[in-house]
Amino acid sequence: MSALWGLLPFSLALVGLVAPLFLKGKEGLSLLNHFPSETLREEPRRARAAFLVVSTLGLLLFLLVPSLLLSETSEGGTRSFLLLFVFLEALYSSGFLGISVYHPSENRLHFASLGILSISGSLLPLAQGLYVLAGRDFSSSFEGSIAGASFLFLFALLPLLPLLDPRLRAWSKLEAEAAPDGSHAFVRPKVILLALLERILPFLHLLSELLFILLLALL
Repeated sequence: MSALWGLLPFSLALVGLVAPLFLKGKEGLSLLNHFPSETLREEPRRARAAFLVVSTLGLLLFLLVPSLLLSETSEGGTRSFLLLFVFLEALYSSGFLGISVYHPSENRLHFASLGILSISGSLLPLAQGLYVLAGRDFSSSFEGSIAGASFLFLFALLPLLPLLDPRLRAWSKLEAEAAPDGSHAFVRPKVILLALLERILPFLHLLSELLFILLLALL
């Protein structure tokens, strides 16, 4: 497959997926302790809708890569891998849309979306790594395919590791802040791990997709 076809959806997804997550909103919200859904809600309605559409389309563009590969192969095992990629990409897109729309206070929908995002974001590079090992090989270096698959397996672990941190459950806890008059007010901590995780996960997804695309271009 031509590297151009693989890098095109990556480039568009980079703009559409990452940029909205790092907006600070009209109130200049901190990226470290406000959730993407809060940031987007600070934007005008039309801008918010536009960002959500572009972001989701950016993710769905990754469906182009396995779809093109599906049209090039008739081997049953390879086609099963590629169909799995399409399913996981669609699942990831739905999870991303969920965390962008629903605030964590809407517990079930937000955390269900986050679970979908983390699990599909982990399974996808795992399946891609297996695809590189089982179905493909570098023409010049078999060691290169081993190295590439190993990095993909690393990307499969990274989305799951933060979920083991107990601080994720403390996302709603406030901290006491002393005022000049001696009184105390309760404010958000400077860093909320859950909010930070939701901004990092799309970056991990983009990096693993870029690695997979480059591996395909070299096969």
